[in-house]
Amino acid sequence: YPGTLIDSLWFIFTNTEKLKNWTASETLFRFQDFENDITIAVHGSQVSSAIVTILKNFKNRHSLAQLPLLLMTAILVITVLFLLSMMVSILVKHRENDTSLLKSRGAGVFKVCRLYIIEALILTGTAALVSPFLAIGIVAISGFTPGLMPTGNSDWMPVALHPIPFIITAFSCLLCLIIY
Repeated sequence: YPGTLIDSLWFIFTNTEKLKNWTASETLFRFQDFENDITIAVHGSQVSSAIVTILKNFKNRHSLAQLPLLLMTAILVITVLFLLSMMVSILVKHRENDTSLLKSRGAGVFKVCRLYIIEALILTGTAALVSPFLAIGIVAISGFTPGLMPTGNSDWMPVALHPIPFIITAFSCLLCLIIY
């Protein structure tokens, strides 16, 4: 009745099978939205749900767990780019003799550049065609390694063809062409 003060406690049981179809951020958003709706509809109410706290803690731990992987990846990319630039500088020094030999035999700057561009396109094109499939194959085979066995049995890791490896390969090949 209006004006009556009560202290009520609600228990709401959810279908956990439907929760499995939601992402963690979607579940957090929906539960927070539910809490806000109850708070607005019932003046003076306070809603607390353990799942919101659990999901917030999970997001924090998940972010911290990805930090070492991100740092390792950054170190790996910097190392590869450094080695690539060193290899290109060594290649340029060794090509000075070839370039001067071609120029002394009548080849112009345009012909020499065209020769090196064709060579670079063949090298990066071959790498662009092979590397995504090689990476997917290595990931699939990694299920047979003892440290990465998902179920304790030796089995292929589940992989799927996504455009991301091809985009990364295209970006890497473009970067190699620019450095070359």
